[in-house]
Amino acid sequence: MMGGQSEAMIRADETLIEGQWASSRGCALRDANCDRILALVQSYLRRLESRGGKGHFFKDPSDGRIWELSHPQHHLPGGGPPRLRQLSSIEVEQFGVVDVETRQ
Repeated sequence: MMGGQSEAMIRADETLIEGQWASSRGCALRDANCDRILALVQSYLRRLESRGGKGHFFKDPSDGRIWELSHPQHHLPGGGPPRLRQLSSIEVEQFGVVDVETRQ
């Protein structure tokens, strides 16, 4: 697990955090990015809603950037390792992401 909140924060130059799985004796082992993504969505990022109810969206409280959590490797169990991707303002509109605290 992460040592402190500063380790869990997302750097200003980051736009994509991708987890990876390695296989060992038939078991999937997650890498440090998988653990980091989990810590970010559980303890740091603020969950948002979408008008369509689809997707998992989060807001970085330090800079207001909007992030999408996905598991894009559909051929793997559970969709594979997690991916956290910053959305553009156009994508935020297309997905209908709504900040329930401010209704924006």
